[in-house]
Amino acid sequence: MGQDDPEEDRVIRELIVAVSNLHQMESILTLTRISDGRNRDRRFNLFDLLSEPAQNAFSRAAKTRVLQDGQVVYHQDEPGQEMFRIVSGEIRLFFHHPDGRQLLFTTYKSGECFGLLSFLDGLPSQYGAEAYGEVTLQVLGQRQYQMLRAQHPIFHDAVVELLCRHIRGLTTFVVDARLDDFTQSLARRLLESARLDADGRQVVHQSQAELSLLFGVSRQTINKTLKQFEERGLVEVEYGAVVLTDIKGLRRARRRSMP
Repeated sequence: MGQDDPEEDRVIRELIVAVSNLHQMESILTLTRISDGRNRDRRFNLFDLLSEPAQNAFSRAAKTRVLQDGQVVYHQDEPGQEMFRIVSGEIRLFFHHPDGRQLLFTTYKSGECFGLLSFLDGLPSQYGAEAYGEVTLQVLGQRQYQMLRAQHPIFHDAVVELLCRHIRGLTTFVVDARLDDFTQSLARRLLESARLDADGRQVVHQSQAELSLLFGVSRQTINKTLKQFEERGLVEVEYGAVVLTDIKGLRRARRRSMP
């Protein structure tokens, strides 16, 4: 971190510690069954928090990196040397447990930033990141980061805001993990992940195998719960996707466990 403003650096360090502590809680909870599932809708898009001059300065300072499907951005336990903003495509974060289990922890989409915590505190990343489909990234190193902080004070404010949003999201995640059963968690995930398709349907473009990785449960558990939803007319399961047919019913399932 820069030495020009010790108070600002102290605030960021405290935020990093808070988020890191929440990450430790997540690592335990996500091994049981659930994902973060928050519908961010560009909530972690740095550009939403920057002025146009600061956006342009970021784009000039950042390097462009194009990744192919499955290509690794960084490995779990690798020290953070860069922060990333997604120009197009999708990035997935994976957690690998020593016993061999793998969890698809979360996904980041176009406009969103990731890799920020390890980049700021210099500690090893708790998750690995890889491309899902072709991805274009903007990549910022430490020297460019410090330059932007010095030239555009709003950049510092935006980073603090992103960290605060991480804390809020992770706090909600921990509460949901403690209080929701699996049916509620899956209903929430479907509601928050659905997007309109060309036919005007609300569709979640994730296979049952991908959902099982997100929740840390077996594919059979996902299949059983989706069949329960289908029997109640809440969803229709297609190849590699789930179509939401009763939004209000899913919201009721989100609020209480299904019999």
